[in-house]
Amino acid sequence: MTPVHLHAFERNRYYSGKLMTVRDFQTEQSYLNEKRHLLNRLVHGCGIAYGLQVEALSASADNRGLLIRAGVAIDGCGREIVVSRDYDQLTDIGKLDGYPAETDGGKTLYLLLNYEECSRERMHTKAHAASCCCEACEANKILEGFSLSVSTTAPDTSDGFCSLMGDTRVIFQDSNVTIERSAPLAVRPGEAFEVALTLTTRRTIDGSPRYVIAEQTKLPFSLLHADDLTFALENGTAKGSRIEKRYAVRVETVETGGTYSITGTVNVGNQIASELEPSNVDILSPHLYRQQQMERYLAQLAEGSIPSAVLIATLSVNAQDVISNIDSSDRMYVYGNAYLDKRLGCDEEGYGKLPLHAWTHQAGGSDPIEVTGLRGTLADAQKVAISYNDGKDKAIASNIRIGDGLTVEELGEDSVQIRAANAMQVYSGTVVFKNSSRGAVFVSDMIKLDLDDPLVYYGMDDSRSVLTFTNRTDIEVIATYIRGEKLLRFRITDNRETRTEISTLRWWAIPKTVEMQEAGSKRLD
Repeated sequence: MTPVHLHAFERNRYYSGKLMTVRDFQTEQSYLNEKRHLLNRLVHGCGIAYGLQVEALSASADNRGLLIRAGVAIDGCGREIVVSRDYDQLTDIGKLDGYPAETDGGKTLYLLLNYEECSRERMHTKAHAASCCCEACEANKILEGFSLSVSTTAPDTSDGFCSLMGDTRVIFQDSNVTIERSAPLAVRPGEAFEVALTLTTRRTIDGSPRYVIAEQTKLPFSLLHADDLTFALENGTAKGSRIEKRYAVRVETVETGGTYSITGTVNVGNQIASELEPSNVDILSPHLYRQQQMERYLAQLAEGSIPSAVLIATLSVNAQDVISNIDSSDRMYVYGNAYLDKRLGCDEEGYGKLPLHAWTHQAGGSDPIEVTGLRGTLADAQKVAISYNDGKDKAIASNIRIGDGLTVEELGEDSVQIRAANAMQVYSGTVVFKNSSRGAVFVSDMIKLDLDDPLVYYGMDDSRSVLTFTNRTDIEVIATYIRGEKLLRFRITDNRETRTEISTLRWWAIPKTVEMQEAGSKRLD
């Protein structure tokens, strides 16, 4: 790890007649290089920018060589590492710096890319132009190159970014255990967050002590759900054992500003409850929250130590020093903006707990979301609200039972219809035609029915409320039903010799009945 510290930059000032020495030209190069390295480190971060894939070297018969593809990386100091063409000179990884003397039946090795400068074009200095001594020569150029090494220890690529806005502190300690509380330093209005309590044993436990935690979250914080905050230890629990309990809290305010405390007590056996160390939480606007997170991230970059080499592959080597596997999943990368990449990574911290809707959706079918391990209200089954009695009453339930006498019919992909199984829906109405004459033809308006294949009956309804079924010699009626649109229409031909000024046709439409087999009969004498 290489510590990098900020310092003031100094550059040349030019004027006519200035005497330039080696020191001045070195200052010029250092100014430009260090400024660029600083921006690389703070804006882009450390890792692979392009290429640098690692493959087995086909020319290596014993499978101990590696091929490094051309590419670019930035190391922890912001220096660019350029592999200008495919590097195929690594025929034996055992010759790399850091390779262990013994593999002990197989090891995992981490292949590292390092920045390296090489002197080139040795030339005689002017003061020793006639000398052949090497001491009189200086390098005319410096080649910015690279070197490879391996390590048996995985590089620490975690920077704790997701915990920058969190605080973990010891809230209780005795001879047996240490209890820590992890809570956010700041939250935003309306945000839901988790608080974790972690118990770590300080020695092998003798007996069966119980630590009962009672956390206190006052307004504007409200408790959503919580684990049982009782730590029950068994006799013989090993030193260093860890138990974690969690609870979720929501910020029940839209106001910003102010600091609020999460407090609590702990009961150990029959002892008097002890006060726990409080955790203070600020409520910030989203803008101030992001600003504080950015400031903490930049301060971490400026003050912390960073890896000087770039991890480009993880190698599995067997007892015969043969490479059995090349894993690229742990490679370090740089992005257009390191802060944004890490920020988005924290927002996706819950990825995998609930599947993305776009991935679970099945075109043309159901959309199941199957999750396990949910707690509190999330563990409850989904409930459906049902209104009935013309909306006067409402019931909420997670299970709906369809009783006898009802049937369920699917109406497309996402809706169903519940209807009485044995009930017969009957439609009826009238068609009025006026100022008729013998041979006149009338066509009714379209009548909308909710029947698939109805049976239609009709008759004439006169002013005396006497229903007379029609015959073709007086009234000819043709009923037409359009099944696709479920529309009924009547065509009426008036052949009567005498008629009233206003005539009415009454009709009935019923669902298609179940046709029974023909029944016989017998004559009674």
